[in-house]
This record gives sequence, C-alpha cells and structure tokens, in this order.
Amino acid sequence: MATMKLTTIAIAWALLTGTAGADPVERAGEAFEKAVEKAAPAQPVVKPEKPRRVLVYGRVQTHQEAVRQPFSTMEVLAKKTRAFEVVLSGDPAVFDADNLRRFDAVVMNNNHEASPMLPADFKTLDEAAQAAAKQKEPIYQQNLLEFVKDGGGLVGWHAATAGVKWTEYNQMMGGQYAAHFGGKVHLRAERPDHPLCAGIRPEGFDLSDEVYEFREFSRQQVTVLLSLDVATAKAAGGKGEDFPVSWIRSYGKGRVFYTSLPAHNGSSYQQPQMLWHILAGIQYATGDLKVQP
Repeated sequence: MATMKLTTIAIAWALLTGTAGADPVERAGEAFEKAVEKAAPAQPVVKPEKPRRVLVYGRVQTHQEAVRQPFSTMEVLAKKTRAFEVVLSGDPAVFDADNLRRFDAVVMNNNHEASPMLPADFKTLDEAAQAAAKQKEPIYQQNLLEFVKDGGGLVGWHAATAGVKWTEYNQMMGGQYAAHFGGKVHLRAERPDHPLCAGIRPEGFDLSDEVYEFREFSRQQVTVLLSLDVATAKAAGGKGEDFPVSWIRSYGKGRVFYTSLPAHNGSSYQQPQMLWHILAGIQYATGDLKVQP
C-alpha cells in the first residue's frame, strides 16, 4: 500500500516557499523503494560538476501509481548515486521564476492533465481563488519554457506527453501520446555507442508494461535512444511501424530527455538497464553528461 509523506528536502522547500502543509507528496512505499534501490546504479553515470537539484513535478490524482512510482524512483536514484538532490512537488507555485532558478532540471512526472500549472484542487476553489490561479497559469507556463530555453533541463516521464493542452510544451517534449497497448515487449538501444545507451547491453532487455505510440513526432526533430522491437510491439497490440521509447533533443540552450517507460508495472522500475538509462537521461538534462543531440 502506498504511503504518504514529505521528503526532508520537500519539507525544507515548502518552508522556504511558504507552501508548507499544502503539498504532501505520495510515494510508492517502502517495499517498492527497497526493490528499486537494489536494482539502481551504485554511482552516477558521470561525476556531477557541482551539486545538482532536480524538481520532480506531478499529482497523484492524474495517474495514480504511475506518479507515486517515479517519485519514489527519483528519490532512490538521488540518495543512492548522489548525482543530484530532488524536490518532489505537485504545487504549481514551484514554477515561480525565482524558484526555478534553484534547479538544474525539471522532471514532469506523468502530468496526464490538461492544465498542469493549475492547482490540483482547482475545481473546488472559490471563484476568486480560481481567477487568481488562472492569472498565474500563463506566467508559470512561460517560466518553464524560458527555464529550458535559457539552458535548463527538462525530463518527461510516460504520461508527460499525454493530455496536456499546451502547444509550446508539447512541441518542447518532441511528441504527443496517440495510443497505448500493453504486454511483454523487447527494448533495444538504437545507438549502442551513444553515451546515454552505454549501460544497455547489446541484446537489449524485456519489459511488461503500458507502451505508447506517438503523434506529432518526427525523428528529424529528436535523437531516438531506445525503441521497441517491432515484432514484440505488434504482438502486444501495437498498430504502427515505429515504436520509439526514449529520446533527447535541444530546446533553445536547454536539454530535453523523454521516456515513456517505465509506466505502471512496478517490476519495470526494477530493471537495472532501464534505471541506468533514466539516470543517464537525468544527468544529460542537468548538464553533467555532455552530449550533442
């Protein structure tokens, strides 16, 4: 059963920003975190150039366990590898421009909602509070865009490409959800010699999970890193011919890493090669893993 608690860093951040008590973050629970810790890399992919801080933003009500599990996984990776610190949040106030400057990268954790920059309880607010939130929404949106354009990092996890009605954000991510299917699939590194694929064995690996197909996606606009074997994808219910899983791209001076996996299946978060790849993607986003997309 999931447990609800604030991390030490999240508590400090809430006190600093004046949002203490407003943003409890649900994680996946101790048993899940111990399993992830066992499978996670023991050290960073590259040594950080300086202390790094990563904001992980998501709301459990938008994608349930698929939000809790990345929250827990990010905290485990941070603690075990010391590649970065994490702040876990679902409060859009963290996208204040002054707050964003404290981070090296932002992880959009399964933001399966039309307006992720509105409060999670927006519909229950009174008219004045809703009006105030609507005034802040475009400011927070622009702050995130400028953060990445100016050299920050952005990571999209699974449903970060699904449901958001914000054109510039979707363009920045590099693709949008079109359909999904589920089952056992085989993943392979499209670029085995790429620094973000160095931890993927030549034979690849299997996962059983929910997999996305994409629209408004172009291989000319991104560098695909992991993709699905077409035969296993079709056997699991895929309808297309191209099944990208993760990619990177530039956005202004910034760096974007997206991965559709892991998604809902807790065992997917215990795949060592997948965890290594996610760590590499985050360190690319923070600016420590130097790669030209």
